[in-house]
Amino acid sequence: MLSQRESLALDFAVRLATEYDSIDDASIEGLSREFTPAEIIELGLVIGAFIMLGRLHRAFGIAPMTAATHAALEGAEPNG
Repeated sequence: MLSQRESLALDFAVRLATEYDSIDDASIEGLSREFTPAEIIELGLVIGAFIMLGRLHRAFGIAPMTAATHAALEGAEPNG
């Protein structure tokens, strides 16, 4: 089970990666209940760096992830 901080950080990461325009003042206020302003900035910078690296890897075909790799990361059994 995730802590409140972990849950907020994970939600922030997913939203930055998939729907960054949904991050509004209320989102930042929610983060501010558990994180300092400096921590929120650092979290955003680290998340952003990993998003960028992942996109570069995909664009350049570096270390493509197979279905088995995705399944292992999700804790599921690969299909076939």
